[in-house]
Amino acid sequence: MENARRNGEINTPYFANIDIKEYLGHNKFKSSMHLFVKGDNMKHTKLGSKYFVRIDKGEEVVASLHKFCTDNGLKSGSVIGIGAADRITIGSFNTVTKEYHNKELTGEYEITNLTGNITQKNGEVYLHLHITLGDEEYNAHGGHLNQCWISGTCELIIDAVDGEIGRVTDDYSGLNLWEL
Repeated sequence: MENARRNGEINTPYFANIDIKEYLGHNKFKSSMHLFVKGDNMKHTKLGSKYFVRIDKGEEVVASLHKFCTDNGLKSGSVIGIGAADRITIGSFNTVTKEYHNKELTGEYEITNLTGNITQKNGEVYLHLHITLGDEEYNAHGGHLNQCWISGTCELIIDAVDGEIGRVTDDYSGLNLWEL
């Protein structure tokens, strides 16, 4: 993430090179900005090859997870999690037009499943995350996870894998696929 910090950008599958200063400048939850930047509330422990990570209220999951992976040298692995959030941006990829369509959800949501993988693209952490959420009416919402602001807590289990899986952009599908 040093390159990302130096350039003020983070790479995700959904938004290439997010400008963090611009992102924070448009953030409605400015009171939480210090938590997002510092990641002071995120706690973790390691048991074997697995990290147990807690992301607390006011923190954004994708940025916190990106920082955690970078800080701990995680280059490949899988992620699962649960929790509660109140502002989430999910996306869906149209395979015909090769475009992502995003939807912002606000209100109280249970994170019934967060799953994904950790790989590398151009020497930096690349997260590919999906999420399923339940609303107060027990309706399910899901898709690619772009942003997720925690309203209660988020508990993640990261299974770190030795080695590195890279990503390469596939012109045919328009996606960043595993480079195997």
